[in-house]
Amino acid sequence: MRILIILLCLLPFSVMANINVVTSIEPIQQITSAIMQGVHKPQLLIKRQVSAHHFSFRPSHFTLIKNADLMIWIGRNFESGFQRLPEILGQNTQQLELISALNLQHQNGHIWYSPTLLPMIANKILATLIKIDPTHADQYQSNTRRLIDSIQQWSNRTKAIIIQATPLYLLDHDFLGHFEQGMALGRSDVLHDDHDQHSGIQALKDIETALRRSPVRCLLINEPTASKIAKNLAAEFDLEIHNIRLPNDSEQQPSLIDSLNRLSTIMQHCS
Repeated sequence: MRILIILLCLLPFSVMANINVVTSIEPIQQITSAIMQGVHKPQLLIKRQVSAHHFSFRPSHFTLIKNADLMIWIGRNFESGFQRLPEILGQNTQQLELISALNLQHQNGHIWYSPTLLPMIANKILATLIKIDPTHADQYQSNTRRLIDSIQQWSNRTKAIIIQATPLYLLDHDFLGHFEQGMALGRSDVLHDDHDQHSGIQALKDIETALRRSPVRCLLINEPTASKIAKNLAAEFDLEIHNIRLPNDSEQQPSLIDSLNRLSTIMQHCS
C-alpha cells in the first residue's frame, strides 16, 4: 500500500485531477460541456437568469475565476465588466477570448447560433483544452467530432425549414445576425443593438411603418424578459413573443443541440 501511494504521488498532476474550466455564459458552457463530456463539467459564471450585458462581478465570482485553470468568454466588450478580466485572472489561468481567437473584433458577439462559427468555436476550445490537459486529448477530440456532426445536422435541418417558408419575425435585441448570415437570410429589423441600446426614435418609427406595410408574426427575444418597447409593440401589432432560450424548468442543463433545436422550432412556427 505504501508503495502504491508513492507511485501515485509521482504521477503527473494532470492525470490525478480534473482541470477547472469556467465559462462566462450558458451557450459557451454548453459547447464546452459537450467537448469535456466524460472528463469534467465546466462551471458557469453568469447564471442564465442574468443578462451578460448587465452583469456585475461579486466576490464569489472573483474566487471562482482566480481558481480556474481556463477561463472562456466571448469578448471583453460583450460581457459587461469584462474589460479588465485579463488583469483579474489568476497568474496560472489560461484564457480564451473567443472574439479575439476567431479574429472577429468589432463584430456582434452573439456567435453561438451561427452554423459557420460554431464548429470554429468548438475547435478553438478543443485546442486550448488539449494544450492544458493533453492526457484527455483523445476524448476531447472524439467529443468534438460528435458535436460538430450534430451542429451540421442541425444546420441542414434548419436550412430546409427556411427554404420551405421564410420566417417572419422581429428581434427585440440584435442577437441573430450571425445566424441570419449563415442561413442566407435577410437581416431582420431590431429594436435594440447588440448591447441592448435602443435603436432610436426614428428607427422605431421606421419599424412601425414597415410592420403596417408588411406584418410579421413573431417578436423574438434572447434576454430573461422582453423590453418594455417590445411588449408595447407586440400588443399594438398582435405579435407573438417567443424567447429562444429554453425554459429554466429543469435542474439538468440543456445541451447545445437542445438550444439550437428550439431556435429551429420557433423559426418554423413563425413562418
